[in-house]
Amino acid sequence: MPRVLVPKVRFNLNQVENGEGYVLAIFRYSKGVLRFNPGAKVEVKYWDAKAQRARYTPKHPEYPHVNQLLNEVDSVITRIYWETNGGLPVEDFRKETFFRLGRIEKPKEEKITTLTAFANLYVEERKNSIGAKRGIKVVLNTVAGHLSNFSQTERFNMEFERIDHNFFKRFKNWMYSPPREFSANYANKVFAVVRQLMAEAKRRKLHSNEDYKDFTVKKEEVTHIALDWLELKTLYDLDLSANTRLERVRDIFLIGCYTGLRYSDFSRIKPENFIEVEGEKMLEITTQKKSERVTIPFQPELTYLLTKYDFNPPKISGQKLNEYLKELGELAGMTEKILVITNKAGNKVESLVEKYKLITTHVARRSFATNLFLLGVPAINIMKITGHTTEKMFMGYIRVDGRKNAQLMSKEIAQKRKERQEQDKKQDQPDKDQEKK
Repeated sequence: MPRVLVPKVRFNLNQVENGEGYVLAIFRYSKGVLRFNPGAKVEVKYWDAKAQRARYTPKHPEYPHVNQLLNEVDSVITRIYWETNGGLPVEDFRKETFFRLGRIEKPKEEKITTLTAFANLYVEERKNSIGAKRGIKVVLNTVAGHLSNFSQTERFNMEFERIDHNFFKRFKNWMYSPPREFSANYANKVFAVVRQLMAEAKRRKLHSNEDYKDFTVKKEEVTHIALDWLELKTLYDLDLSANTRLERVRDIFLIGCYTGLRYSDFSRIKPENFIEVEGEKMLEITTQKKSERVTIPFQPELTYLLTKYDFNPPKISGQKLNEYLKELGELAGMTEKILVITNKAGNKVESLVEKYKLITTHVARRSFATNLFLLGVPAINIMKITGHTTEKMFMGYIRVDGRKNAQLMSKEIAQKRKERQEQDKKQDQPDKDQEKK
């Protein structure tokens, strides 16, 4: 969990009269300044301005209790700031502080009875949660929006006990209907979030319904491409000296192909990400999606591309990069037609599409994983870079068709048989030597 720097809570004497003043708590942060009197008075001559606490004196045996109160105020303010990442407006911060100090009674919250209300609450909680990944927040917010729109357009009662198989059928049909026409795989992801929300609400004892556990949509195989070594070399050798825009696009894309990083990561590469271990150049970066540190060895092409930009490659938005990549692919002659299988409104759709139209930033990552696997690099080693946690997930990610898989197996079998034959020869040799004697 990332460290949160909390501003210091200060205590000053205020409204001094007859040598005695009220203690004023002051907390400055990005949303403004929180000021209030914790309810303590201290004589000026017994106030330690440096420590911002009362000095002990037999004359005022209550001062240790004053300091205890100030310590509590400091702790409460610090905790609220840490929990909310400093996102509360000043008045909300004041109310929460007073609630926790027991100065005002916190109004009783109405019990949440609907999935939509809980989804919106959970989204807000995650927004203020320290360390929560941006991608997760976006997904939760999107699904909460779908649930709300479904409830309104279909006039469906979203009370927890109504989230049953009838809801599952109607919500799925709603996602497949125009103008949405979501794919089966997208619907699968949405229902995964619905299950997460229902499980969390059940954990908080908001309902006892368990029908949600069966909300699954079968994932469909769709077409994803990867570029092989020859296609990468074609891009690498392409003379783009007359088109610096596409030259930068090509170079950024190839950096992704030779590192296996997501666009969100290879677009953040900086000089400080490069290290050298026992003479070997490597790239080390913390991934944005999973906050995992990965270390990637240099390939010759990667060394050239990064040196070309002084290890600080150009930056292009993901949207523009995807647009320009198709222009680049067409220029490189990647015009062969590929049978593409997609899913629209829950139905399988087949079409013939020129290969260059399928090139996106994510193709770089798939190409990296697929090419290394076909070279014979163990899956476990590649997974340390791609971040896949199981070999099953990894095998579903790489683009190896039946023919390539058979070729790979053929080479592997030939190699294993050769090793076995050499081993058998070594075992037979002592017996032959013995016979000669």
